Amino acid sequence: MKKIRLILIFSMGIKATAFAVFAQNATITFDLSLLQSNVASDTITASDGSTTLTVSARNDDDSARNISVIGGLETFFSAGTAKSVIFNFNTDVVLESYRVSSHSISFEGDERYILNLSGTNFNEPFPVDNSAFLGQTLNFNNKLTISAGTNLEIITHNPDDGAESINWNRLTVTTVSEPATYALILAGLALAYTALQRRRAS
Repeated sequence: MKKIRLILIFSMGIKATAFAVFAQNATITFDLSLLQSNVASDTITASDGSTTLTVSARNDDDSARNISVIGGLETFFSAGTAKSVIFNFNTDVVLESYRVSSHSISFEGDERYILNLSGTNFNEPFPVDNSAFLGQTLNFNNKLTISAGTNLEIITHNPDDGAESINWNRLTVTTVSEPATYALILAGLALAYTALQRRRAS
């Protein structure tokens, strides 16, 4: 009977630890259509109710511009310019995907996003067939980890003539456990192990 109780105590500790890790590494979504249009920046809360995203925007000369939201956050692809949107999260996250709510129809196929994180650029190419973007969920090729409070600048690149746009109405990320969370989890396991050893000794 005593052995069964010991096993139950330890298994409960393991389950609690697993739950804590899962809760801290959750996949969450932001509804970008909730952003306010024509403001310098706006902040929305993700599906977990606690993670926030602040969005702002810049022109190609690095001057600030208002964000544009038409059923989703608008990203512009104007030839010779580098307009961008900036994401800033209140916790560490990993990029997963975004969903397209609307788009222009004149893409040549050489447009792309450039993700600038802490001064390093990462290319995000579009699918070869970009004529049917509407409603698609596009996965990020670069699963970048964005630290809390760090700006991720998403620069649109269009080497040819024309002016296109793509609107995002969903952004999906995975939250990342902080070191303090892991420390608490390890402390919980240590306590469970100590209780187990004491019961064995008694």
